[in-house]
Amino acid sequence: MSEIRPEPVPTSPLERAVRGALIKLAALAALAVCAVIGLGVLALVAPSGAPPAPEVAAFRAADGQIVAWSGKAGFGNTPEAAALAEELTALTT
Repeated sequence: MSEIRPEPVPTSPLERAVRGALIKLAALAALAVCAVIGLGVLALVAPSGAPPAPEVAAFRAADGQIVAWSGKAGFGNTPEAAALAEELTALTT
């Protein structure tokens, strides 16, 4: 049994122009959304122009030292802390 297909309806030049304009408008809207998201990410990643407050700078310096020793057994262990732990372990055993 053969399938019955309706004949395609011819579109007018005005319909084609409107459809093309809508497609271009949708593409521009998508591009604008991507640009806004990209600018938002850049604003979050880029450093601010003002220098940090003294307490913020001190915190960041201390935080950087903690992260620098994160590969050890405990988070934040420094060589001094490891030596002290060995001494205390020797005293208790």
